[in-house]
Amino acid sequence: ELARAEAEQQRQAELAREGVVTSLRLAEDLRRRCQLEAAAAAIRQAEQLLGGAPDLAPEVRKAKADLDLVRKLDDARFRKWVAGADPGAQEGGNE
Repeated sequence: ELARAEAEQQRQAELAREGVVTSLRLAEDLRRRCQLEAAAAAIRQAEQLLGGAPDLAPEVRKAKADLDLVRKLDDARFRKWVAGADPGAQEGGNE
């Protein structure tokens, strides 16, 4: 009975690990395609599965940090675009 319980625990850990790895790959793919909300959801899924694969926590933290950086850069790019599209921002430039 103990051996069966250990085998089941190991199987659950392997499934959790596979889930974390798959979720991180999906998050990276989505991030590269600028689907940032979907990428964030995939990272949240990976975080939920970490209980069975705590050794992958650094990879999940890195994916989250990478996504946060992309969001900040995207926001800065958008703000720059909005400022450039604002006619008031162009005053004095075409004289």
